[in-house]
Amino acid sequence: ESATGDHPIKVVNTMAKIARYNESLEADLSLEQSANSFEEIIIEASVQFSRQKPGDGEGVKGYVVFTESGKSARVLSRFRSPLPVYAFSRHENSVNKLSLSYGVRSFTLDLGRNPVENTRAAIKTLMDRKLIFTGDRLIVIFGNNIGVPESNNTLSIIEV
Repeated sequence: ESATGDHPIKVVNTMAKIARYNESLEADLSLEQSANSFEEIIIEASVQFSRQKPGDGEGVKGYVVFTESGKSARVLSRFRSPLPVYAFSRHENSVNKLSLSYGVRSFTLDLGRNPVENTRAAIKTLMDRKLIFTGDRLIVIFGNNIGVPESNNTLSIIEV
């Protein structure tokens, strides 16, 4: 409608009004929602963990999520964390769709079978772009069955 309709300015203004309203809503950050999978349990637990600050006062600086379909990053996005979510997928389509998710920056990465190597490649990508720095702590979410959609079942805390 905004590109071909009779009232593009009105349409864009209405869309902006809807977006401002949705952004102003408080997210339900409780774990009392019923999780539909182990993946959702892992993600919801990571949100609770990210709110904790260790004794030295330095908390987590963001998330690294490996995803096939993009679901893990979208589930994490619904909590509207103030922490950035860096999503990595081998599928360009998933990466593009994630651009619509709150707080998610997505990247295409040729994921291998080894989660440690995937994490190293993701960290390098983020450091090259100056999005993270040495000493930052990140929550990494991935699955043991790499390449299988909706199978993230592992949470790891790393220090860069």
